[in-house]
Amino acid sequence: MKAFLVPFVILSFSSGASAKPAFGPRQEHAPLTVMQPPSNPAASVITTSSEFLSLPKDAIKCREIARYGKNVREDCTYQTARGARTIHKLTLTGTFAENAYAHGRLLSLEIEQGSLNEALHNIEAFEKTLKPLPLRAVTGLYQCYESRMIRAASDEFNEGVRQLHAGYIAGVQAVGRSPKFPEASSLVRATYSIEMGNLLGGIIHRFSGNFGSKTGAFLNLAHECGLKVASQVMTQLDEIMIEKGLIKDKFACTGVVGTPSWTKDGRLVHGRNLEQTAMINTWNNHPVVFLVDEKKDPTDKTAATRAYHRYVAFGTAGLIFPGGISGMNDQGITVSLHQFSTTAVDGSQPKKSAAMMPFLEQRILREASSIEEAQKIIESSRVFSGWTIFVGDARNNQVASFEITPKRITRTDQNGAVRARWNTGYMAQVNMYLNPRKQSEHFHGRYNNLLENTSRFTIATRKLRELYGKLDLAYTMNILADHEDLYEKGERTFGRSVARVSNIMSSIVIADPKSGKNEAYMTIADSYPAVQGFYAGFDVDFSNMKLTSKGAFKNGNYIGREDRENAFHEYHLAYKAYSSHTEEGLQKALVRLDAFEASNHAARVTDDPVFDYIKGRFALNIAETNTTNRLEYASIAALHFKVLESMSNYLHPLRKANVIMLGMRARELSGDFSLSSQERKFRFDFAKSVVQAILKNEKRSWIPQMSGYVHARDDLEKKMAIWQAIYDRKTEKNHPSVLKTIAIQDVDMGTVD
Repeated sequence: MKAFLVPFVILSFSSGASAKPAFGPRQEHAPLTVMQPPSNPAASVITTSSEFLSLPKDAIKCREIARYGKNVREDCTYQTARGARTIHKLTLTGTFAENAYAHGRLLSLEIEQGSLNEALHNIEAFEKTLKPLPLRAVTGLYQCYESRMIRAASDEFNEGVRQLHAGYIAGVQAVGRSPKFPEASSLVRATYSIEMGNLLGGIIHRFSGNFGSKTGAFLNLAHECGLKVASQVMTQLDEIMIEKGLIKDKFACTGVVGTPSWTKDGRLVHGRNLEQTAMINTWNNHPVVFLVDEKKDPTDKTAATRAYHRYVAFGTAGLIFPGGISGMNDQGITVSLHQFSTTAVDGSQPKKSAAMMPFLEQRILREASSIEEAQKIIESSRVFSGWTIFVGDARNNQVASFEITPKRITRTDQNGAVRARWNTGYMAQVNMYLNPRKQSEHFHGRYNNLLENTSRFTIATRKLRELYGKLDLAYTMNILADHEDLYEKGERTFGRSVARVSNIMSSIVIADPKSGKNEAYMTIADSYPAVQGFYAGFDVDFSNMKLTSKGAFKNGNYIGREDRENAFHEYHLAYKAYSSHTEEGLQKALVRLDAFEASNHAARVTDDPVFDYIKGRFALNIAETNTTNRLEYASIAALHFKVLESMSNYLHPLRKANVIMLGMRARELSGDFSLSSQERKFRFDFAKSVVQAILKNEKRSWIPQMSGYVHARDDLEKKMAIWQAIYDRKTEKNHPSVLKTIAIQDVDMGTVD
């Protein structure tokens, strides 16, 4: 029996599986029980404004937990309808290394339960799925580039990682516990893993025909890591990248900025959604808001000549560079970091010359007082892979997007043009290059990744444009929690919307360095995805290094539509369960999907295709390999696809093509061969025409125009091969028992593909 090995492995069960997936007949709006969150007396009364919800003041309690020197840990607890949630406030004063030590010391037990542990688990879990030869190739790759990255990083950064571990050890020992991570190498590996994912993804994808010569990619890898590693990667490429998926580019973070001239009260607003499947289970175990007064290391001769700026930033316990996610400094500089997939990577930077991108963004917070200064910091730095640093400047009424690779840096406006000056007004940011020169280096694993990036960018930009003179906290929350799909002209659960199922944190900062009226907001993850829940709000007093609670606030998009919001919560839980890639995870996902559909029924939502698409895909994939129960699962799949076919006129053409071809397959696997040869040919010809239009980059409203090459060609060709096999049917007898198995693509619950 093939287990759920890594993300996007095709579902399969042996005929002797002990438990069958929990499929039931599709209910056409029959009475269903809606799962309601447990009541909480402390949060039973939620005050409502015309724009957002807020928790009552007596539902919020903040108290000091511990001190280490000048460093203070406070915990704020929020009583909500789904239970209590806690955010740690960490006030740090010292050098980068000293702050890292204090962080480890004050949150030592929380680090053991947090995202660094999940990052290590994910690496180990992936390695366990590989056969000996591809495992050897992956291990060689990782060891080669990890050592290169550590050698290329600054002494300051590497010492900070060591001190985080030393503080963690001291904190655990202080309470009489044995450390879970006794060796610093564990935290080193987890800390470098986010940049390593970008780097290895780019290197592996260089072997694709879209990015030049495979021979050139082989020679470059041999030069950097040796002939043995390069040969192993070359011979095991299919296993590493295609079948098991070493790197799955599922980056989906959205940023929005309105400069003072664009907002309601003349302060800059910067919001961001953080999407991260790899840390989805643990990020919100211990979320942290950091207030940092970083001091220069007197022994560091490369440090800036003037004092560093104070900053507020958002992260989780153990994250050594919270300023590398999103934040704001005392000069009104705001930042958010957005990850890209690109082949323009460089793992061979000179010794002590390069920076991990999150640390580089944190340097902007501590050192820059303008966008021009941020630019100088970026341009003077060497990097390993492709990112965008999204920068707002409240003092100068500006916003800029720095699209960065080791080869070049460009500044873009909302239309993707390279300009010599910064923008005023507004800008949105997603996870794709807008600069045409960089698009030829950019890649997407699936074509739907390109569609959802284009959709998010277009929708966020349009909403910002429409909010001139109105943009404020409430509107920013509403944009970040938006569920509109550009291509299907309506509200969708997830897929191509700004709000994403993999969202683990959203943050908003409001900056006004002139008046000192600065505010910071961070989701508390009382509901899932986090962007649908409450934000903890704080007044930020940089002069006195204080974060004062303002309350907790929630977007008003779904006031009066709580059942629909509960549907989002259930779908997120289904996604998390499925992401475990186990039979038990699938069972839990199916149960949660039924609860999701029940909430949609209660909300009277009848035109959202997500439920039928995902359940139909699950059932069909199982039917392909479960010969004992093939008819049962295929019949279930056929019912779901028939519903989808009835709404296909407003689906994106690529989704429609997949629906009509997979629907045909489900019918025939269930024993229904009633489609005429003309109908079968019509379906296949339509599906082919969609892919051909994309491959020709035809100017259609549903085809994003990208420079350089056709993105996700491998995905499109895979779909075509599956559709061809479905059309050919592979048998002369019209009976499902003799239909040859077809390896249907995996189910992507994130982009709903």
